[in-house]
Amino acid sequence: MALDILGKRLVRSLLASKSFDLSLHGLSLSDLEGEAAIAAAFIVKHLQTYGELPDEETLLENVDISFTKEPENIAYLVDKIKEEKGAVELEEDLKAIAKALRDSGPEYAAQLLKQSAEKEYKYGG
Repeated sequence: MALDILGKRLVRSLLASKSFDLSLHGLSLSDLEGEAAIAAAFIVKHLQTYGELPDEETLLENVDISFTKEPENIAYLVDKIKEEKGAVELEEDLKAIAKALRDSGPEYAAQLLKQSAEKEYKYGG
């Protein structure tokens, strides 16, 4: 599932929960993409400025975001975002290894493969 869709679902769910602290779930603003990242940044700024969360109507008036679902289970969405982020990180590492194999030879590719195998992926499941 795409990170932007999961992010939008999470933003809506957190807003509905009346608690918008991504760090409580092991996430940060940089973990969100597209409309979700913009909406989350607006919510955080609104919270800092006014000391309270905006309601959904205020959010929709200020941020171009479309929500398609009702609020959902936050823990589930966080887990899915972490899975997607881990998969993206692993895919990027594998592409770098393939490029190294093609451009720099098997020794360098093997070195990158070893580093990747030892790496603790931030979101690895």
